[in-house]
Amino acid sequence: MQEDIAEETAEEQVEEKPAEAEEAKEGEEIPCWKANPGCGTGECTSVCPAYVNRTVCWQFDWKTATEGMDDMSKAELAKLVQNCPTCPVYKNHSKEMRKIMALVIKK
Repeated sequence: MQEDIAEETAEEQVEEKPAEAEEAKEGEEIPCWKANPGCGTGECTSVCPAYVNRTVCWQFDWKTATEGMDDMSKAELAKLVQNCPTCPVYKNHSKEMRKIMALVIKK
């Protein structure tokens, strides 16, 4: 009986762990919002069109998305995209991400 309770408690503790960034298995891509623990929360949920459309950022059509945005939305998105180099997926998709950043962060 005590062993059953101990096993259940151990299982509950595993389930209650805080969400951490997921890591891809070899040959597998995980979406940016799962790889980056800051994504999918706060302003990202309303500002990032890739997250809203559940399309990974490096494959999202940023050109079309930004064409329909007002200046305030573009400015908010530019602030968000400046953080891309700190995201765990950036190193695997840096070429694509640099293009996105150049498109979104127009000086």
